[in-house]
Amino acid sequence: MAVSLGHIPGSYIGQTLIEDTAASATKQIGSTSSGNMYQVYIDNTGNTDPVYLKIWDLASGSVTVGGGSGTHPDFIFPCPGSTTRQYNFHDGLPFGTALTYAVTTAAATSGSTAASPTPTIRISIG
Repeated sequence: MAVSLGHIPGSYIGQTLIEDTAASATKQIGSTSSGNMYQVYIDNTGNTDPVYLKIWDLASGSVTVGGGSGTHPDFIFPCPGSTTRQYNFHDGLPFGTALTYAVTTAAATSGSTAASPTPTIRISIG
């Protein structure tokens, strides 16, 4: 996986861009503190199947991806196969604890299969 964090200059002062060029069903830490989510971008053009970006307002140690005891995500963002999707939140969607994410091929809480090939995701937080 190639996860990177970067600062967004200009009018979005104080925002961080999380970019994962190989987002998978393995949970990743987006932020270890509270904040707001302003934008979600999913590039699923390399895959013919839909994917689902799942986001939890929890520290990664408290998240189980999929299975019978999977942790229910706070947000699920779908992206059909062979497309990109962008979700914008002008006032921001708050997360109070942390931000953990994973991408699976099923929207259900029990979904734990990674897409192949993996999509690229970007999440803007502040």
